[in-house]
Amino acid sequence: MRETVLVLVSGLLLLGSSGAQAFTPGVPTGLTGAPGEGTCADCHDNLNVGSGGVTITAQTEYAAAETVDIVVEVHHQGQVKWGFELTALDDSDQPVGQFVIVDAERTQLDIDGGNGRQYVMHTAAGTDTGVPHSSLGWLFQWVAPAGRPAVTFYIATVAGNDGSGTNGDFVYTATLSSTQTGLTDVTTWSRIKEMFQ
Repeated sequence: MRETVLVLVSGLLLLGSSGAQAFTPGVPTGLTGAPGEGTCADCHDNLNVGSGGVTITAQTEYAAAETVDIVVEVHHQGQVKWGFELTALDDSDQPVGQFVIVDAERTQLDIDGGNGRQYVMHTAAGTDTGVPHSSLGWLFQWVAPAGRPAVTFYIATVAGNDGSGTNGDFVYTATLSSTQTGLTDVTTWSRIKEMFQ
């Protein structure tokens, strides 16, 4: 399987926002920048500006039912508190696959009862408060479905200054797309055979 590391430096990807509150233990769902969602910038400052960025490490191809490791990191010189929220959607903007928490001290899973979207996010311990310049990173897994040719991971991250408010924080967003191996070829060949039957 191919593995891709996506590094987003400020200002390369801008996604929408709407009102929400900020919480250290986790965040409200629906703040990843996915279609119809806001971002962490709904509460925090500086969306995709500054010298920092977010890194997502994951495969860009997967097999049906494969368990995929995902690692997220965020960095910004001088910041000392870190957070993130991530979801996975298919090309119809529906939730796809199943997230698995492998480090319950640093990450947690929440599901939006309204639309069924799954969200992986930091815990209070996972904010790495006091760790300068870069988060320690978060590891979790995603179990791929069968019969879905593409998935897009949407993420919003916070590089915070650990102040009493949200001024001086930086928010970085990114997306990473992945496709199911072999599915497109099989589907195309089936259609060709049907044409000549």
